[in-house]
Amino acid sequence: MSYITELSNLNTQKNSVKGKVIPISPSPSLQHQNISMNLSGILYKFFKGKADKVFAAPFNVRLYNHEQSEQHNQEIYIIVCPDLCVVCDVSKLDQQGCLGAPDLVIEIIAKNTAKKDIHTKYQLYQASGVKEYWLIYPHEQTIQQFILDTADNEYDLHRMYSDNDSIIPYLFPYLSIELAEIFNN
Repeated sequence: MSYITELSNLNTQKNSVKGKVIPISPSPSLQHQNISMNLSGILYKFFKGKADKVFAAPFNVRLYNHEQSEQHNQEIYIIVCPDLCVVCDVSKLDQQGCLGAPDLVIEIIAKNTAKKDIHTKYQLYQASGVKEYWLIYPHEQTIQQFILDTADNEYDLHRMYSDNDSIIPYLFPYLSIELAEIFNN
Protein backbone atom coordinates (compact mmCIF):
# COMPACT_ATOMS: atom_id res chain seq x y z
CA MET A 1 0.00 0.00 0.00
CA SER A 2 1.33 3.44 -0.92
CA TYR A 3 0.83 6.75 0.82
CA ILE A 4 1.14 9.97 -1.17
CA THR A 5 2.17 13.33 0.26
CA GLU A 6 1.51 16.42 -1.82
CA LEU A 7 3.32 19.78 -1.78
CA SER A 8 0.56 22.34 -1.50
CA ASN A 9 0.67 25.81 -2.99
CA LEU A 10 1.81 28.42 -0.47
CA ASN A 11 -0.84 30.96 -1.44
CA THR A 12 -4.17 29.33 -2.14
CA GLN A 13 -7.52 30.97 -2.57
CA LYS A 14 -10.76 29.44 -1.32
CA ASN A 15 -13.75 28.94 -3.51
CA SER A 16 -17.15 27.58 -2.71
CA VAL A 17 -18.72 24.90 -4.88
CA LYS A 18 -22.20 23.77 -3.84
CA GLY A 19 -21.53 25.06 -0.33
CA LYS A 20 -18.16 23.27 0.10
CA VAL A 21 -15.02 25.35 0.57
CA ILE A 22 -12.33 24.18 -1.84
CA PRO A 23 -8.79 25.62 -1.85
CA ILE A 24 -7.60 26.58 -5.32
CA SER A 25 -4.31 27.91 -6.59
CA PRO A 26 -4.32 31.13 -8.57
CA SER A 27 -3.47 30.61 -12.23
CA PRO A 28 -0.02 31.69 -13.41
CA SER A 29 0.49 35.22 -14.72
CA LEU A 30 0.42 36.06 -18.41
CA GLN A 31 4.19 36.53 -18.36
CA HIS A 32 4.64 33.09 -16.75
CA GLN A 33 2.39 31.49 -19.38
CA ASN A 34 4.23 33.21 -22.25
CA ILE A 35 7.60 31.94 -20.99
CA SER A 36 6.20 28.45 -20.46
CA MET A 37 4.68 28.33 -23.95
CA ASN A 38 7.79 29.72 -25.63
CA LEU A 39 10.05 27.22 -23.91
CA SER A 40 7.57 24.35 -24.39
CA GLY A 41 7.53 25.02 -28.12
CA ILE A 42 11.31 25.13 -28.37
CA LEU A 43 11.76 21.95 -26.33
CA TYR A 44 8.93 20.12 -28.12
CA LYS A 45 10.49 20.90 -31.50
CA PHE A 46 13.94 19.75 -30.32
CA PHE A 47 12.71 16.48 -28.75
CA LYS A 48 10.11 15.61 -31.40
CA GLY A 49 10.94 12.16 -32.78
CA LYS A 50 13.51 11.46 -30.04
CA ALA A 51 13.17 8.98 -27.17
CA ASP A 52 13.40 11.78 -24.58
CA LYS A 53 10.03 13.34 -23.68
CA VAL A 54 9.19 16.90 -22.64
CA PHE A 55 6.17 17.72 -20.46
CA ALA A 56 4.59 20.99 -19.37
CA ALA A 57 2.43 21.61 -16.30
CA PRO A 58 0.11 20.23 -15.25
CA PHE A 59 2.15 17.01 -15.15
CA ASN A 60 2.61 15.01 -11.95
CA VAL A 61 6.06 13.84 -10.89
CA ARG A 62 6.11 11.37 -8.00
CA LEU A 63 9.38 11.44 -6.06
CA TYR A 64 10.17 8.72 -3.55
CA ASN A 65 10.59 10.01 0.01
CA HIS A 66 13.24 7.76 1.57
CA GLU A 67 13.07 9.22 5.08
CA GLN A 68 9.29 9.09 5.50
CA SER A 69 9.08 5.69 3.82
CA GLU A 70 11.51 4.23 6.35
CA GLN A 71 9.72 5.88 9.28
CA HIS A 72 6.30 4.56 8.26
CA ASN A 73 7.50 1.27 6.77
CA GLN A 74 5.64 1.90 3.49
CA GLU A 75 6.28 3.61 0.17
CA ILE A 76 5.67 7.35 0.42
CA TYR A 77 5.88 9.74 -2.50
CA ILE A 78 5.90 13.49 -2.79
CA ILE A 79 3.98 14.79 -5.78
CA VAL A 80 5.27 17.88 -7.55
CA CYS A 81 4.12 19.54 -10.73
CA PRO A 82 7.11 21.29 -12.36
CA ASP A 83 6.48 23.95 -14.98
CA LEU A 84 8.48 21.92 -17.51
CA CYS A 85 10.47 18.72 -17.37
CA VAL A 86 12.35 16.34 -19.64
CA VAL A 87 12.34 12.60 -19.00
CA CYS A 88 14.99 10.52 -20.76
CA ASP A 89 14.10 7.17 -19.17
CA VAL A 90 10.61 6.59 -20.57
CA SER A 91 10.17 3.53 -18.33
CA LYS A 92 9.46 6.08 -15.55
CA LEU A 93 6.32 7.22 -17.39
CA ASP A 94 2.87 5.84 -16.62
CA GLN A 95 -0.73 7.02 -16.84
CA GLN A 96 -0.29 9.16 -13.68
CA GLY A 97 2.82 10.98 -14.94
CA CYS A 98 6.43 10.30 -14.00
CA LEU A 99 7.47 7.92 -11.22
CA GLY A 100 10.97 9.05 -10.29
CA ALA A 101 13.21 11.99 -11.06
CA PRO A 102 13.05 13.64 -14.48
CA ASP A 103 16.42 14.49 -15.97
CA LEU A 104 15.76 18.21 -16.44
CA VAL A 105 13.30 20.28 -14.40
CA ILE A 106 12.45 23.92 -15.13
CA GLU A 107 10.57 26.16 -12.70
CA ILE A 108 9.37 29.65 -13.60
CA ILE A 109 9.50 31.80 -10.48
CA ALA A 110 6.36 33.62 -9.41
CA LYS A 111 5.86 35.64 -6.23
CA ASN A 112 3.48 33.09 -4.76
CA THR A 113 5.76 30.10 -5.52
CA ALA A 114 9.23 31.63 -5.12
CA LYS A 115 10.02 30.17 -1.70
CA LYS A 116 8.81 26.73 -2.73
CA ASP A 117 10.73 26.73 -6.04
CA ILE A 118 13.96 28.25 -4.72
CA HIS A 119 14.20 26.30 -1.46
CA THR A 120 11.76 23.42 -1.02
CA LYS A 121 11.71 22.06 -4.55
CA TYR A 122 15.43 22.78 -5.01
CA GLN A 123 16.24 20.52 -2.05
CA LEU A 124 13.70 17.91 -3.11
CA TYR A 125 14.96 17.74 -6.70
CA GLN A 126 18.54 17.61 -5.48
CA ALA A 127 17.82 14.74 -3.05
CA SER A 128 15.79 12.89 -5.70
CA GLY A 129 18.55 12.99 -8.31
CA VAL A 130 17.22 15.50 -10.87
CA LYS A 131 20.37 16.01 -12.93
CA GLU A 132 19.68 19.55 -14.14
CA TYR A 133 17.47 22.25 -12.60
CA TRP A 134 16.67 25.68 -14.03
CA LEU A 135 15.15 28.58 -12.14
CA ILE A 136 13.70 31.19 -14.47
CA TYR A 137 13.18 34.70 -13.09
CA PRO A 138 10.67 36.43 -15.42
CA HIS A 139 10.97 39.99 -14.08
CA GLU A 140 14.76 39.98 -14.25
CA GLN A 141 14.78 37.90 -17.44
CA THR A 142 17.50 35.67 -16.02
CA ILE A 143 17.99 31.94 -15.61
CA GLN A 144 20.02 30.01 -13.05
CA GLN A 145 21.24 26.61 -14.25
CA PHE A 146 22.12 24.03 -11.61
CA ILE A 147 23.86 20.74 -12.32
CA LEU A 148 23.83 17.81 -9.89
CA ASP A 149 27.31 16.78 -8.77
CA THR A 150 26.93 13.02 -8.44
CA ALA A 151 29.98 12.76 -6.15
CA ASP A 152 28.28 14.63 -3.30
CA ASN A 153 24.67 14.64 -4.61
CA GLU A 154 24.48 18.44 -4.41
CA TYR A 155 23.70 21.09 -6.99
CA ASP A 156 26.41 23.34 -8.32
CA LEU A 157 25.44 26.63 -9.93
CA HIS A 158 26.68 25.96 -13.45
CA ARG A 159 25.88 29.39 -14.85
CA MET A 160 23.63 32.45 -14.70
CA TYR A 161 22.15 33.61 -17.99
CA SER A 162 20.82 37.07 -18.85
CA ASP A 163 20.47 39.64 -21.63
CA ASN A 164 21.58 38.30 -25.02
CA ASP A 165 22.88 34.98 -23.70
CA SER A 166 21.98 31.61 -25.11
CA ILE A 167 21.39 28.81 -22.62
CA ILE A 168 22.71 25.37 -23.48
CA PRO A 169 21.26 22.52 -21.44
CA TYR A 170 24.11 20.61 -19.83
CA LEU A 171 22.38 17.32 -20.61
CA PHE A 172 21.60 18.28 -24.22
CA PRO A 173 24.64 20.20 -25.52
CA TYR A 174 23.34 20.26 -29.11
CA LEU A 175 20.47 22.55 -28.09
CA SER A 176 21.10 26.27 -27.78
CA ILE A 177 18.23 28.57 -26.77
CA GLU A 178 18.46 32.34 -26.99
CA LEU A 179 16.99 34.03 -23.92
CA ALA A 180 15.21 36.46 -26.24
CA GLU A 181 13.20 33.47 -27.54
CA ILE A 182 12.23 32.46 -24.01
CA PHE A 183 11.25 35.93 -22.78
CA ASN A 184 9.64 37.10 -26.05
CA ASN A 185 6.03 38.15 -25.45
